[in-house]
Amino acid sequence: IYSTELLSQTKKDMEDLLSNPHVLQEAKRHRDALVVDSADGANGTIKEDQLLKVLNVIIRTCQCNEFPTPEAKAV
Repeated sequence: IYSTELLSQTKKDMEDLLSNPHVLQEAKRHRDALVVDSADGANGTIKEDQLLKVLNVIIRTCQCNEFPTPEAKAV
């Protein structure tokens, strides 16, 4: 069932997730671990390459949703 209230809540929940600095830090940590592993000379598998692409998308998306202060986020 479509509801403006539910849509607004979903939007808020997604913005909260994407602006959570812990999500960004964790994605960067996982990406850096993959990059270090591939730097050791081992060629990445297709799954690792795909995971790296997904992590980069998550990182870029979270960086677009970084807010310096709670007041800035409220705007």
